[in-house]
Amino acid sequence: METTRADPTSYLQHAVDVVAQMYPVHGVSATVAVPGGEPIEVHAGEVRTGNLTARDQRYPLVHDDVTLGVLVAGEPKADLGTPDHFFHEVAQQIANGSVFHEPGR
Repeated sequence: METTRADPTSYLQHAVDVVAQMYPVHGVSATVAVPGGEPIEVHAGEVRTGNLTARDQRYPLVHDDVTLGVLVAGEPKADLGTPDHFFHEVAQQIANGSVFHEPGR
């Protein structure tokens, strides 16, 4: 069976959709600058870009010491303790996605 490969925009959209379903926050967004391409920005739930609040958290998307972009999680809808560990792990997994590092992408 041939492996299906997502394009970078679809990959990123699927990632933030899953995060928004897993953690109760007012929206999740991600922005990635793909080398040789236009920046990619995706959202799930409430849009988390121009109107960021002090409670919105930003997590860099880093791969091989290069910052590719940022994951922004909106204000929590419930008090589940600090979300930092969860979102740091999510940001690392998104940044390590092979769709951003394959030759020809």
